[in-house]
Amino acid sequence: MADSTRTIVAPVAEQELGTLGLQLEHVEARLAEMGEQGILSITVLQREGRQVEDGWEDYDKTLKCIAEFLADYQRSRMRDDDLLIEAVIEGNSFVLFISPPRSGRSLDLVDLTRVRHRLSKSLQRHLLRSMPRSAVQQFGVYVGGSLVRYDPTVDCKRIIHRSLDAAFADALSQKRAETRRLSLHLNRILQSGRLSSVYQPVVDLQRREVVGFEALTRVSTAHFPTPDLLFRVAN
Repeated sequence: MADSTRTIVAPVAEQELGTLGLQLEHVEARLAEMGEQGILSITVLQREGRQVEDGWEDYDKTLKCIAEFLADYQRSRMRDDDLLIEAVIEGNSFVLFISPPRSGRSLDLVDLTRVRHRLSKSLQRHLLRSMPRSAVQQFGVYVGGSLVRYDPTVDCKRIIHRSLDAAFADALSQKRAETRRLSLHLNRILQSGRLSSVYQPVVDLQRREVVGFEALTRVSTAHFPTPDLLFRVAN
């Protein structure tokens, strides 16, 4: 998953989730039995302008929070719209394997997109409820998807890993698209003059005089809820 975005990989409490290496044989058997599956990858990436050491604790909390959410999601919604979801941990990503509908029809991209949007919204609400907004904004959580079809003439592990690569690439493409959208919004803000600065005096209390000013940047837009995000995009 080559990308210019700096990432952190840290030990994570796995809750009730397994790792892909431990469950790969089970995933292979299920794919051979059902003939197809959907794959969703939830990838956590540190946003631009942050140093790795600054966000280590929040990163670890974010991964634990996602693991808790997925463990509960498995228990409470395993057959939501006739789709079975199994979650595993892979590096700095969580992988969901989605079985085809029980109706017997083929799993398609419409199914995958519907589940991805619903899962992404529920996950974001969970993160905002469980963690400070400032911590959530440090990292991007991107959900990528791909379909995997069983082929008896190709090694099953190779099929699965190729589809995983496609899901990871889809998640990274969302990261790049988000960066482009924010850059576009920033350009519009600059062109329209909606960016402003205010100055707060720095006072020497012993001499009782102003020794300098702290410049504070303000922007009124839903795309940049904090100046911190704006500066990261500007970098």
